[in-house]
Amino acid sequence: MTHRRFIVAPLLLLALAAPVDARAETPEAAAPPQDAGFTLEQRRGFYEKTRRDTLPFALSNLAIPGLGNVLNDQPLLGSGFAGVWAIALFTLAYGLTNDNTELTIAGSAIMAGTYVGSIVTTSFAVNAYNAKLRRRYRVDAPARAPGLTVSFSF
Repeated sequence: MTHRRFIVAPLLLLALAAPVDARAETPEAAAPPQDAGFTLEQRRGFYEKTRRDTLPFALSNLAIPGLGNVLNDQPLLGSGFAGVWAIALFTLAYGLTNDNTELTIAGSAIMAGTYVGSIVTTSFAVNAYNAKLRRRYRVDAPARAPGLTVSFSF
């Protein structure tokens, strides 16, 4: 029975880390053609439908560090955070069971670092995805602030 667990666990991790259909999630695949003649409001509607919200991806990292990265098409980075977190968890558990304060502190600090690191990198990745999407849909119209330009030449 224990041999089955050793076989199922790596297969489950591989299934979670397997790349998803990249064409369905990339801004290029979801975007209308450049010369389609959509108005700015239509392009903003397309953007709002396909943009990613940072909060769900960041909160998924609270379950397992790196899960938000995996869901955000960064499986290697997410797997790295999850692996370091697992090693830190075992270090913490070993330190607690053997009354080793140094290992307990080290395991706790590394676990906290993986949580913070995975949330920060997920947030940056979601913001980068949304910026690419805004460029693709051309929804960042240059705003012209009212003002007066004065120049002096001597």
